Amino acid sequence: MSSFDLLKCTPEERKCILAKYDKTPENIREDVQTVKNWIKSQPHLPEVPEDGLIERFLLLNKFRIEIAKRKIDGYYSIRSLIPEFYDKDPNGEVIRELTKMIYYIPLPKLTEEHYRVVIVKPRKPITESIDAVTYMAHSLNMAELRVRHDYYHREAHIYDLEGVRITNMTKFTPSLIKKIGLVLEVGTNRQLASSSSDISESLHKLNRRLALH
Repeated sequence: MSSFDLLKCTPEERKCILAKYDKTPENIREDVQTVKNWIKSQPHLPEVPEDGLIERFLLLNKFRIEIAKRKIDGYYSIRSLIPEFYDKDPNGEVIRELTKMIYYIPLPKLTEEHYRVVIVKPRKPITESIDAVTYMAHSLNMAELRVRHDYYHREAHIYDLEGVRITNMTKFTPSLIKKIGLVLEVGTNRQLASSSSDISESLHKLNRRLALH
């Protein structure tokens, strides 16, 4: 069993998820091929993804083919626009140190609504040494694994902030929040319970409240 087998989505759950969009495992092949043909015609894209990845882009964009195309383009293009989020070695010391501080736990079973719940919490009180850019890089590394190996309708993140200091949160500066919003909007393939604009606005409000204290 690989570690990704722990992210369970049974064949029956997959059928239920696809049925929300009047799709079946059989009739989505045409959509996947349509997107694949488009990717082959785009010389600036570095690769033709495997069918499973294309299917996930379609799924998480409600099988709207043109939107899925834009998301795939953004998935590759954003890396050169915000390289600091993507140039960290997942096995490097910086990321390894971060994983000693923070749990990032996708729950193995989907909810009844076929959501994947992800819990993020400190393993211990966070020191001021944590870097917000490194945290984003780690989050995107985890998102990369899941977009290739997970299957779900939407996802819901639960953040347990016990042990997080105000000084940690203030490292999410307005300019960094803007970049995070851009990545969520353009460069990721997530169907979150809240939109990226909602998340960015929440972070802005948090920073404003912290600035008043």
